[in-house]
Amino acid sequence: MQSPPPDPASPPPTADEGLSLRDVVGLGGLLVATVVLLTLLGLAADAALGTEPALTLTGLALGIVCGIAGCWVRVRRHLA
Repeated sequence: MQSPPPDPASPPPTADEGLSLRDVVGLGGLLVATVVLLTLLGLAADAALGTEPALTLTGLALGIVCGIAGCWVRVRRHLA
């Protein structure tokens, strides 16, 4: 059995209606991954160079900035 043809008076479906749960979970994962990864890299660099806690804090700050920037890039396309 075939489905009925679309009503020509109805508006066409939009490609994207907003953020889905999958998108939001992906944003959280992106933010956590960047913060954890860059903080761990800072810890490793501190241990190797003996500069504790300078590079750990730098890695943490860079992780936060990169995570927020990555989230902004992904969310920006849904704001228009």
